[in-house]
Amino acid sequence: YLFPETRRWRNDTFGTYQRRTNFSERGFEQHVDEVLPGLTDGSTHTWYEYVPPQLRGSHEKVPMVIYFHGIGCVPLYGAEQSGWHDIADRDNFIVVYPQPSIEKRWNVWDDDRLPSDFDFIFALIEYLEGKYAIDPTRIYLSGFSMGSMMTNALAAAYPEKFAAAAPCNAPHLGYLSTLSGMAPLIMKLNPKSNIRNLMLEPEGKESAVKRLADFKKQAFDYRMPVIQNIGLLDLEWSLMDPDGPWRKTFAYWMDYNGIADHAAGTAGPYESELIADENLYEGLDQRFLHHKWHSEDFPDTPLYELIYAKRMPHAVDLRQIEMAWEFMKQFARNEDGSLTLVDERI
Repeated sequence: YLFPETRRWRNDTFGTYQRRTNFSERGFEQHVDEVLPGLTDGSTHTWYEYVPPQLRGSHEKVPMVIYFHGIGCVPLYGAEQSGWHDIADRDNFIVVYPQPSIEKRWNVWDDDRLPSDFDFIFALIEYLEGKYAIDPTRIYLSGFSMGSMMTNALAAAYPEKFAAAAPCNAPHLGYLSTLSGMAPLIMKLNPKSNIRNLMLEPEGKESAVKRLADFKKQAFDYRMPVIQNIGLLDLEWSLMDPDGPWRKTFAYWMDYNGIADHAAGTAGPYESELIADENLYEGLDQRFLHHKWHSEDFPDTPLYELIYAKRMPHAVDLRQIEMAWEFMKQFARNEDGSLTLVDERI
């Protein structure tokens, strides 16, 4: 009885014990290989919806969180990994856990040689808004690994649609790379992937996500609150490489949010994760080094936060998800797509 009810996540030296989730008892609603009304290509998709018991049948508009699992995983794995539904029970919001269109990996570049996960997500949002009382000004994004890339990509390309983002353990590679550029890594993770057929095909130097994100930023100068989580044992991409994707991701979101002094975070410069006094770390186990950066137009509320987790490889600590919600729930979108604080809505 004990074994199927528990698991130990590989998210530090010894792992973290956690009870399993009984999805049927909790009331998860599954949709497997279904057609969404907003898609005209006949494609089918899989996703899981979670509505807290107290919200079922309610007409009060509430926020929604979309969580993207990592490459090779499935939505319910992502649900247990992140625990967003537990926070939803407490704080009254809806969670949806989608699955990529093909091969359990997200088309984070919105490359037109692959099915568009962007089209899927927007059709899913439209479907859910017609089904539940969702506050369209408070739709939030979060994801792990390749789901983190998807979170970054959607937030950059469609800032007017999403109020805040919480990517975990992967940089902004839908913007910084291309499908062909990432194909070798994908093939390493899944040698049977049909992406092999696309590796040598001609492609531009920029992804569709980069082109759209740059256009939106230049045309509208949006702000996008982002809280980024990283494990310090997760060395797929070096944190110290000034030309690496992590540093470029940090710089992208700081510049995006009008943060002039990149080194002026509350926990010090980037290198402080290696040399900081232990007193700078948060949590009873002093695991988290928490940077915060402010901009002139939001002087009292950080728009970019960065959390390093000691002893963590490619994984997530549930406390990071809690911190992500405390950050994201402050923000909403005005009708014109501009950012506002929930307590100061126009």
